Amino acid sequence: MRKVAVILGVVLCVLLVAGGSFYGGMTYERTRRTNLQAQFFTERGFPQGGQMVIGGVPPEGFGQSGTPNAPQGQGFVGRGANGTIESLEGDTLRLSTGQGTTTVLLTDQTVISRFVTGDRSDLQTGERILVVGERDDSGNITATSIQIMPTEP
Repeated sequence: MRKVAVILGVVLCVLLVAGGSFYGGMTYERTRRTNLQAQFFTERGFPQGGQMVIGGVPPEGFGQSGTPNAPQGQGFVGRGANGTIESLEGDTLRLSTGQGTTTVLLTDQTVISRFVTGDRSDLQTGERILVVGERDDSGNITATSIQIMPTEP
């Protein structure tokens, strides 16, 4: 009888240690994932919470993938650039970036967009939009800006 009680006690201890280890591992991973996500957004210039207020261009300009902390002119590394137009002759545009001058070739398929200020009457059912703002405890967002996304050509 005593052997059975010892065996049950050992099994119970093993189960408690295993359960505690599993719970501790899950808690550790959840915390690690949250910290990595916060680091990801912080490195890209987003404030606490991962939401960036759109209301102008940072002094250093937008860089890689449109983030404000990347070197100016690098936007969309390997895929594009941002900067100031130096000249436009026919289908060739010369762009001054933080790293020098880049030649941009325009085609008939090049989509050129301009952002203009709109008002509430521009918001229509079915429009694709990007909303930036602060989320309250209920999950509602107080919008600081709304960008109406361009329709697909």
